[in-house]
Amino acid sequence: MDLLYKTSTKNSLLVKSLSLETVDNMSVSLSDEIDESLEFFKILSERGHFLVHERYRGMQKVLNLSDDALFKSLPRKYVKDRLNCIAEQLELTLEDIENREYLVTYLCIKRFLRELSVPIVDTFVLEKIAKSTKHQATADKMLKFMPNSGGKVQKISYSMSGSSTGRLIVKSGPQILTTKTDVRKSFKSRFLRGKVLQIDISAAEPNIALNALGRECAGDVYDHIAKNILGGQVTRGEAKLITLCALYGQSPKNLKAQLPDSINPNIVIEKTRKFFGASDLERMLTLKQREKNLRNVMGRPIRLPDQDRRLLMSYFLQSSAAELSIVLFSEWCKALPDSVVPLYVIHDALLIDCTEELSSDLLSKKIINLNLGDWSFVAKVSQVSQ
Repeated sequence: MDLLYKTSTKNSLLVKSLSLETVDNMSVSLSDEIDESLEFFKILSERGHFLVHERYRGMQKVLNLSDDALFKSLPRKYVKDRLNCIAEQLELTLEDIENREYLVTYLCIKRFLRELSVPIVDTFVLEKIAKSTKHQATADKMLKFMPNSGGKVQKISYSMSGSSTGRLIVKSGPQILTTKTDVRKSFKSRFLRGKVLQIDISAAEPNIALNALGRECAGDVYDHIAKNILGGQVTRGEAKLITLCALYGQSPKNLKAQLPDSINPNIVIEKTRKFFGASDLERMLTLKQREKNLRNVMGRPIRLPDQDRRLLMSYFLQSSAAELSIVLFSEWCKALPDSVVPLYVIHDALLIDCTEELSSDLLSKKIINLNLGDWSFVAKVSQVSQ
């Protein structure tokens, strides 16, 4: 693997070649939108790594220098020492085989998020939606999707390290994760008669719980639980509530009020826990946490204080779903390079702009399978805007 310093114009300077064959290259840069190393260190809790000292960043701000201009103005020896320091720390970090394996996932996610496109926005529809919104703060959030004078919506920058589980946070740009879904009605396709669609992975966390122990469930997991594990005594929606209690330890007392009077919440929770092998999974996670090597299914480390051990299952499943979803989306989009333009990741959902042919096919199916190795996840397809 070549560790490269990249300028904002994507010119490259070889820093060091590392003995890692699973990745071709990794970028170091003064630009946050190009650098790939520092967030990797942050996720792995390798603290204190920086390319340039804050005093130089202060100078850059005062003199209004671009990242490239700052790079050229720094003392050559300082730059060489800092780049060597990053390379040495990366080599040490990658001595751990699990860190090496996670690097592949990390770069897949990082690069997919950076390659996302912006939607084409119907400004008339967006203004109409914003005007009909009761709260001004909500309307202002929506109007962040208004194109600039050049007709472009501001590009979103996601953070992979802003939460302890790996759930994405928007660092800059329109707040797609928290803006009312009505705003999506203003998105229109760049393809002739194309459509903007949403792909939602169904029951990602329960399916990950099953897969983590080598178990499988064909079809909808909540339907399976309702019909086969609980003998048809509850609806799919009620099975979903029972699953949340079974996996995350929520109170049977609160569940009782949402179930038919004939259903004993303790019994259905216990049956559902047995189906998932929840006790075995909890023991496995507890052992990993005690060994200080708790990771999600994609290899990302999970840092959880001992006093929060009751949240082990929640952190593990949430973290796993957050990263696995993006890898699944990335692999699916790679297979359809001429037919789909990915726009936004919204946790375990993906907004896409696609051709007429692909949109017709997806909407007719309504459900598709997203695959990664031996794992297969069901995803639902819906139309975002007319």
